[in-house]
Amino acid sequence: TENIHIVVAPKPSVEAGDDQVVAVGTSVQLWAASPNRVNYIWTPTIDSFSCTDCRRPFITVTQNQTVYVEAVNEWGCNVSDSVMLSVVNCDPNSVFVPNTFTPNGDGLNDKLYVRGIGLRSLEYFRVFDRWGRLVFETKNINDGWDGNSVYGKREDIATYVYVLKGVCSSGEVMEKKGNVTLIR
Repeated sequence: TENIHIVVAPKPSVEAGDDQVVAVGTSVQLWAASPNRVNYIWTPTIDSFSCTDCRRPFITVTQNQTVYVEAVNEWGCNVSDSVMLSVVNCDPNSVFVPNTFTPNGDGLNDKLYVRGIGLRSLEYFRVFDRWGRLVFETKNINDGWDGNSVYGKREDIATYVYVLKGVCSSGEVMEKKGNVTLIR
């Protein structure tokens, strides 16, 4: 009888990372991870990668898409995973300013901030009292209103009006206005 030597090659594993929500035109770095020694093959569906055979490619996302990574080990065994890239537009609906905040020093909601996935910077964020007097202004997206006016006065419990103008990751300019209630 003839002896036959059979090698059972292990199947690799791969993780493509978490799904991501990004602003249109944002460049993101994807990553693949495998505990095995493998070669990576990324398959773009819409936008192109900085490389398709590396572990951590960059992609500039233009629209919603699912991208795939395949891991192939030395025996030719393969496995794949995918990651969903969801695009949000930078518009007034995707920029968030709370309608209330509580600058009472308890560490919760003590400052009023502008937040948005696609918002890169602020041209201005201004808050006015009911008489139209400017009480806060900043161009720094990381600055928030602490409930004190530009004159150093602690502002009253009331409803205030804000206006903002920001620049999106795509370079578009976005404007928004609304009301916010200060509660102490």
